[in-house]
Amino acid sequence: EYIGWAVGECGTIMKSVNGGYLWENQSQNGCFDLLAVSFPDVMNGFALGSNDSIYITTNGGTEWTSSSFNNPWFIQMKDIFFVDHLNGWAAGNLSSVLHTEDGGMTWVSQYANTFGVINLGQIFFINDQTGWIVGEEGIILYTEDGGDNWSVQTSNTAYNLESIHFSDQSNGWAAGENGILLNTTDGGDNW
Repeated sequence: EYIGWAVGECGTIMKSVNGGYLWENQSQNGCFDLLAVSFPDVMNGFALGSNDSIYITTNGGTEWTSSSFNNPWFIQMKDIFFVDHLNGWAAGNLSSVLHTEDGGMTWVSQYANTFGVINLGQIFFINDQTGWIVGEEGIILYTEDGGDNWSVQTSNTAYNLESIHFSDQSNGWAAGENGILLNTTDGGDNW
């Protein structure tokens, strides 16, 4: 599809319907940074705010409402990912992983088995059960039960990883510091 969104400083939300050739401003009031955006379909979207909030749209970004993570520890979340209009995850500093099953209205903590305190970055799920999270020191976390259990996959790098994407359950890529680019063809058993 040719529809996409980008977010940034001071509540900036931009939408393109032609593959990025032209962009429409859908920005929000207030000067808070938006760190990530996830649209599981063209109508339902979620933007992660630096102010411990999540912004939700059900009409393709025309209107946005805010909700809070109710994060008593004030841990900065870095990324969000939704597989549909109800099921989503957030990941961030101090090995934090949160999950929602009601479209971001309530969040529960999931245990990230990082064997220490690691700042986590980008999340990617291919369905509501199978997903990955990357982070500092080459960490790659994997779940096949919707995040009830996370296990560490060996990345063979100590560089911080910042991005991950899978085209299907087997083929994926992770990228990070110093131009590191990892590839797997077996769901992350080998990188």
